[in-house]
Amino acid sequence: MDPKPKTEAKPAAKSEAKAHYATRDFKDAGTTRYFERGAELTDVSEGELVNYRAAGLASLEKPKSPAEAEKAALDEALG
Repeated sequence: MDPKPKTEAKPAAKSEAKAHYATRDFKDAGTTRYFERGAELTDVSEGELVNYRAAGLASLEKPKSPAEAEKAALDEALG
């Protein structure tokens, strides 16, 4: 029997991380870092980012300012 040829594992393709934004003002109790609503989350670990997203503190979409959100809600309500 012929032995199976060895295959070398290739490193996974490096994907560019997408920008994440704080959905509201919050302070990370573990790192004591403070993030303002709408700020891009930089210098955070992948694990921290997963936690922020699970808690609803981070999003791929930049949140609207309170004035923009209020205007959009009024426009929708009034038609």
